[in-house]
Amino acid sequence: MPKPEADNKSSPAKALKGAILSSLFLALLKGIGFYFSGSLLVLASLMDSIADAFTSFINLKVSNLAKTDADKEHPFGHGGFEVAASLVQGFIIVLFGLNIIFEAMRRLIYVNSSIVHLDEAKIAISILVFSALGGYFIQSFLSRQILSTNIKRERSLALEADHAHYFGDVLSNFLSAAGLAFAVFTRQPVFDTVFALLAGAALLKTAYPILKKCYHDIVHREIDAELQQMIVDIVLSTDKRIKGIHQLRSRELGPNLFVDFHMTLPGEISLSEAHAVGDKVEEKIIKKIPRADIIIHLDPDIEPEHNDWEVSYDLNLKT
Repeated sequence: MPKPEADNKSSPAKALKGAILSSLFLALLKGIGFYFSGSLLVLASLMDSIADAFTSFINLKVSNLAKTDADKEHPFGHGGFEVAASLVQGFIIVLFGLNIIFEAMRRLIYVNSSIVHLDEAKIAISILVFSALGGYFIQSFLSRQILSTNIKRERSLALEADHAHYFGDVLSNFLSAAGLAFAVFTRQPVFDTVFALLAGAALLKTAYPILKKCYHDIVHREIDAELQQMIVDIVLSTDKRIKGIHQLRSRELGPNLFVDFHMTLPGEISLSEAHAVGDKVEEKIIKKIPRADIIIHLDPDIEPEHNDWEVSYDLNLKT
């Protein structure tokens, strides 16, 4: 069944374009703040904003491509492009986080390399707080977009990756502002470096859920039990002649969901009738999960071995 065409004028696309412009503007402000203060925390936040702008740009390009129809060269659709892009983004965030941590450790070891200009740090603190508030509004909007797609039983790794970026941006900016404020208040630049370590760790934590979801897609991990149960319930409630469902397999690839299973029907009904029941089941599943790709194997109940199948390989789903 054809999948809906990507809409370049959709709210997610507009959100990603706004995120790019916002990140570039915030990066400019942070660059000015770093020039005047020399704060490593401001540098960390600056690098994070550059990463956000870059990854938002990738997401904008990839999110629409991932939703285009399957073709001869990509018979399973283009969802893999979104997974690959999100994987790259996750590693970029990790590299930025590690770079900040290594630089902070270097400054802790070589105390004289701490070059924070405390007298000018108040400018940097103001910029960091402003940046944190800006990032908060961006990630809040992206949260609403993700909630909307979840309600529709759709999925966008691009939106989730962007939301993770900006959540990490908000966290690192607030940590940076707090560390710099401690440094100014105590006249001890070491607080800038200590809080930079926390900011770097926050970036690593931000990357983790992105990389985890990409890993699940790559290794074909089955979908959540709740969603599997919903599919089973839809199948069994579609037609009273359906006697069972077994060998349910499922996986996600970017925005797409692939499901296949065996469905048991009375052996005496015609092939045309059985096929019509299968079409009805597929239609009901796609109505609930628009981007589902479904394959149904029809089994007659006159073959006794089919009665011994479990509902799924390793889940105790209700029948």
